Amino acid sequence: MTKGMAIPTMTQQVEQLVIAQLKQQTGKAPASVTIVFYGSSLAIKLYEVLSPTELAMLRCPEGAERVQEVQHRFFSNTFSVLREEIKRIMGLHIEEGSTEIQATTGTVIHTLGTTNIEHKIMSAQMVSWDSWSGS
Repeated sequence: MTKGMAIPTMTQQVEQLVIAQLKQQTGKAPASVTIVFYGSSLAIKLYEVLSPTELAMLRCPEGAERVQEVQHRFFSNTFSVLREEIKRIMGLHIEEGSTEIQATTGTVIHTLGTTNIEHKIMSAQMVSWDSWSGS
């Protein structure tokens, strides 16, 4: 690492992991990725990841269901890798996962349930997740 180079935060490391997995699976990266914590869940939001065809399919229930299936399949295929890497990076044990697509925006949200996110937040003593280095 070069002097003066910033060390990625935990959320940045997870974002980079998701982008790499998506590129490997589909050949395309999202415009951006956001990691959001709420309750005992971690949500991974993928922006502008759907193709124009997939966006058009969201306009009808059958098409939306098909796009949901494809996104869920991607998520299922990468879930074990994501679970292990998130555990390594953040120390969170991931128990379950689900996929949702916001039909109006095309944003894909993968939600991961965790067993110890509250403990991690309490241990941070009010330090934001983004300020952690992941080490």
